[in-house]
Amino acid sequence: MMLAEPAVRIAYGGGNCGSEKVFGIATNCTNRVFDATGVFGIFAKILVFLNGFIALVTVIMIMYAGFLILTGSGDEEKTDKAKKTITYAIIGILILIFSYVLYRFMILQS
Repeated sequence: MMLAEPAVRIAYGGGNCGSEKVFGIATNCTNRVFDATGVFGIFAKILVFLNGFIALVTVIMIMYAGFLILTGSGDEEKTDKAKKTITYAIIGILILIFSYVLYRFMILQS
């Protein structure tokens, strides 16, 4: 349950929470992303969508790299391709972290 709490709070925007609960965590919080208006609101919505998309692509890339390693049977070409894929997935994770920092400090602070 402690692992789910930050995810639920982020998904529902944190802040003013009432009595409705999921897994014992208040969920009827105000979601500042989808209540935002103007340029920052549009940018925040696009950023949230792109973060989800990049996260999905990153997970698929890591699974693909694992598949290449498992089926490579010691083939250097497949192993190198898997290493490059994992490197690109790590770059994707770094992009996610940067965009989250951008979101937290620039969008939510406005």
